[in-house]
Amino acid sequence: MPSRSACPRSPSPTTSTSRGWLAGSEDARRFPALVHDGRLRPPPLEIDGYLAAVDRCRAAYPQLRVLTGVELGQPHLVGDVAGTVDLRTLDRVVGSLHTLPVGEERAEPRGLYEDHDPADVVHAYLEEMVVMAGSGTRFDVVAHLDYAVRSWPTARAGAFDVTRFEDGFRQAMRAIARSGRALEMSAALLQPWMPRWWAEEGGRAVSFASDAHVPDALGVRSGEAVAMVEAAGFRPGARPEDLWRR
Repeated sequence: MPSRSACPRSPSPTTSTSRGWLAGSEDARRFPALVHDGRLRPPPLEIDGYLAAVDRCRAAYPQLRVLTGVELGQPHLVGDVAGTVDLRTLDRVVGSLHTLPVGEERAEPRGLYEDHDPADVVHAYLEEMVVMAGSGTRFDVVAHLDYAVRSWPTARAGAFDVTRFEDGFRQAMRAIARSGRALEMSAALLQPWMPRWWAEEGGRAVSFASDAHVPDALGVRSGEAVAMVEAAGFRPGARPEDLWRR
């Protein structure tokens, strides 16, 4: 792992994520079956199985409108994904940033916090988000802009103070707004400053997410998330699945 001073501030456009990314100690603890040779290697997307499952749900619950979608990690690095999935066939594509460059490698923020200055990690994350927002790959919504904040090392660095990084967050929001994309508002970790800053920086649309990895977490705190977004001036569309807009 490089020294703290080596934490980069910009992505390498040629870096590939196909080999996975460097696994930190938390990755090894949480996902032991996916860590090999010091790298976390997620399995490939089984798009045919996913679409078949959606069709079964639509048949079983005809009273519901079941949409298709995918979360595309590091969309500015994946290039042409047509060999895996035709994004045009999906109802919604979410773009997210989970890893940062470390030399010729990539690593999750939670792993970088182990060996780098925490402030440098957050700054690097927000700077790469600006680059991601300029990607030509199709994605409609930017997910969890606060992703790096979620693993902030409070025990070592103290409580996270978003005002230290306000300029970086606002720059990222301006880039996302210029791209015409929506910004996701997560009910899993309510951030009242996020919809307010997003509106102030020209953001016109938001989506909601539970960021749920288990069924019981779906919709948790959704009422609080709605109130938070309404306070920033966003209103629902005509259909339940529509983005909320100002």
